[in-house]
Amino acid sequence: MYYFYYYYFYYTTTTTTTNTTATTTTTTITTTTTTTTTTTTTTTTTTTTTTTTTTTSTTTTTTTTTTFTTTTSSAAATTTTTSALLLLLLLLLLLLLLLLLLLLLLLLRLLLLLLLLLLLLLLLLQLLLPLLLLLLLLLLLLLLLLLLLPLLLLLLLLLLLLLLLLLLLLLLLLLLLLLLLLLLLLLLLLLLLLLLLLLLLLLLLLLLLLLLLLLLLLHVLLLLLLLLLYYYYYYYYYYYYYYYYYYYYYYYYY
Repeated sequence: MYYFYYYYFYYTTTTTTTNTTATTTTTTITTTTTTTTTTTTTTTTTTTTTTTTTTTSTTTTTTTTTTFTTTTSSAAATTTTTSALLLLLLLLLLLLLLLLLLLLLLLLRLLLLLLLLLLLLLLLLQLLLPLLLLLLLLLLLLLLLLLLLPLLLLLLLLLLLLLLLLLLLLLLLLLLLLLLLLLLLLLLLLLLLLLLLLLLLLLLLLLLLLLLLLLLLLHVLLLLLLLLLYYYYYYYYYYYYYYYYYYYYYYYYY
C-alpha cells in the first residue's frame, strides 16, 4: 500500500511538457476569366436601295494570376547591379557605334569630293589637249612664215615659247594636284582601316567584359545555392533529427 500511494502521489504531482513544431506551406492560386461576345450580321435588301450593317465582335480575355513567392535580399541586390552594368555597357556600345558611323559618313563625303575634283582635272586635261594641238599647228605656220618675216617670226616664237612654258607649268601643277589627291585617298583609306580595327578591338573588349560579368553571376548563383543547401540541412534535417531524438529520449525514460 505504501508503494501504491507513493506512485499515485508522484504521477499526479509531476507535469509533462511537449514541444510543437509548425510548418508553413505556400500555395499558388491562379484564376483565369475569359469573356467572349458573339458576332451578329444583319443584311437588308430592297428593290431600290441596299443597306448592309455589320457589327464586329470583340473578345476580351482577362487573366489574373496570384502568386506568393519568397526571395532573398542578397540575390535581388546582385541581379539589380548586374542588370544596371549591362545596361550601361549597351548604352556605351550604342554611343560608340553612332560616333563611328558619323566618322564614316564624313570620310565618305570627303572621298566623294576628291573624286569630283579628279573628274574636273580630267576634264581640264581633255580641254587642254586640243589647245596643245592648235599651238603645234600655229608653230608650224610660224615656221613657214619665218622664211618671209624673220623678225616677226622670232618675236612670235618667243611668245609661243612663253605660252608653252606656261602650259607646261600648268600641266605640272595639275600632275602635282593629282598626286596630292591620290595621297589623300590613301590616307583616308588608312584611316578607315584603323577605325575598323578600333571597332573590332572595342567589340572584343566589350565581349570580354560581358563574359566576366556572366562568370560573376554564375559565382553568385553558386554561392546562393550553397547557402540554400546549408539552410536546408541545418534548419530541416538537423532540427528535426534533434527534436525526434529528444522526444524519444524523454518518452523512453519518463
